[in-house]
Amino acid sequence: MGLAGLNETKTIGRIQQSSTHELIFQVLDDSVVEDDYVLIVDEKGTQFLGIITQLIHVQKVQKGKIRLLGMLDVDGRLSRCKSPPSVDSQLMQPPRGLVSAALSYKATDGICLGEIAEGEPFYLSPQIISRHTLVAATTGAGKSY
Repeated sequence: MGLAGLNETKTIGRIQQSSTHELIFQVLDDSVVEDDYVLIVDEKGTQFLGIITQLIHVQKVQKGKIRLLGMLDVDGRLSRCKSPPSVDSQLMQPPRGLVSAALSYKATDGICLGEIAEGEPFYLSPQIISRHTLVAATTGAGKSY
């Protein structure tokens, strides 16, 4: 996803400490909650995907921790981080469809397993489940769909 698609998103925080696995950020928006996916954009325009793991209050300032999931490539797919986002990178709510596109297999060829973020479907590659598969869910949850 290019930077043009970020116009409809808002900045919800700024990175204060950075490593290839965990980030510390200052919360700038009260709508931030644990377990939300977040998009991190550094000064070069490099995009990263993470998930908020903890929110904490430090001297009247709300901060949080993010587990960094990876870097988004030019096709919007998740890849391994070559370097962490820089300090002062923007933390944003990801545009609708970004999380699903980054984490799941193509909808046309994949098997829908459910939803991962705000109703976004998650598709799994059929090659991953070519041997043994367990589908567990409650009655009426759509296991035979």
